[in-house]
Amino acid sequence: QKTNRELALINAPDTRPMILKGTDYAPGSAVIVYWNPSEKACLLRVADLPDIPADKTYQLWADIDGEMNSLGTFDHQSARDQLVAMAYLDHAESLNVTVEPAGGNDHATVSTLSAVVGI
Repeated sequence: QKTNRELALINAPDTRPMILKGTDYAPGSAVIVYWNPSEKACLLRVADLPDIPADKTYQLWADIDGEMNSLGTFDHQSARDQLVAMAYLDHAESLNVTVEPAGGNDHATVSTLSAVVGI
């Protein structure tokens, strides 16, 4: 059932597949996000992110009016093999991936910005 829901969301007319591309911090990075405003849904899949220490995690952020809002953390290894459901927020201007302390952070560490895309 989970796979059927994911396929339905990916193939929905309102879903926008977006590729978050690497930054100077992590130039080869690539993350695919399936963003659906009508269903207020977000799925993430890692194409390429560098390994990070065990005491760190990747976190997805939505930039809304210049403020980074967390959409959740994810394990980049398991996100290579399966889609990961993330939170959705209206009015996002960009999506961003950073490296944060294990468990996530309440504010984005922009110096570790690993991938980004404008919406």
